Amino acid sequence: MAKEKVISKEEFFQNIYECALGNFSTMQAYMGIYGIMEQVFGVREYEDLGSAYELPTFKIKQDEEKARTYFRNSSIWYPFEWVYEYAVNGNGYKCCIDELTDCVDFIHIIHSDHFQITAQSNEIVTMALVRHALEHDPTVNYFDADNCNYPKAIAQLAGIDLRTLKNAISAGEIETVSKYVLCATSLKHWLLRRKGFKPTFYKKEEQQFFFNSPLSFSNTLKDAKKELTTPFNPSDLLEKYPEIPNVIEQLESGIFNLPLDSVSIIAKAYGIPYPILLKEILKTFYPNDLAILTN
Repeated sequence: MAKEKVISKEEFFQNIYECALGNFSTMQAYMGIYGIMEQVFGVREYEDLGSAYELPTFKIKQDEEKARTYFRNSSIWYPFEWVYEYAVNGNGYKCCIDELTDCVDFIHIIHSDHFQITAQSNEIVTMALVRHALEHDPTVNYFDADNCNYPKAIAQLAGIDLRTLKNAISAGEIETVSKYVLCATSLKHWLLRRKGFKPTFYKKEEQQFFFNSPLSFSNTLKDAKKELTTPFNPSDLLEKYPEIPNVIEQLESGIFNLPLDSVSIIAKAYGIPYPILLKEILKTFYPNDLAILTN
């Protein structure tokens, strides 16, 4: 029994993108929820094929790439991207239970009979659920139900075929709590001895991203930029706000006068977790609005 290959992040993105595109266009065309396509994909004009079974096409060729880029920077794709990094590469830096919960909730919204989240995409989320249980829970599920095939996800985390995992459990190498539940500590120790397993790592504490004033906001962005492992690339931000040529200088001087939908793009450019950045910006620049929302 050969081990199955985990889908690439681009394949994962394509599936999530197409499901969102197909189902949101259906909502707009058939449910009259006008404006949802522009909000999610940044494009207003598209060809309605007159069928709920087909993906819409864009009237302007350039709008197709624009829609993909806009969605890639959206708050919808954000948790999926970091759940993938967490599941496949072990990067827990920007993934916690909130991102996992968002993915599960979003899947329920963008999945339909016509535009389906694939089994391979669901497996990414299940791998993340297993990894989270390894780090935070006393037990790990070991059953195949609905869209969560836990045995397969564990095997994929280990980089082995499913038969090898079953043999290890039968041989008592992994402690079982019951037929469908494994001991998390025992499973983690076993996984750490597998060459294909990537241990979970956390790049740094998220505490450094907390701020409560324009000055500390400025310092947070500057410090985050210094810690980037890849070159700073604000192109998406500059492209979205061409009327503000000095947008980076403004942000890094502590000025935030952009729409809130810019926060996901800023977060991506500076490598700051989006939920944390959004919360801190609301707390710092919109305290009254935040108080209304939380009361």
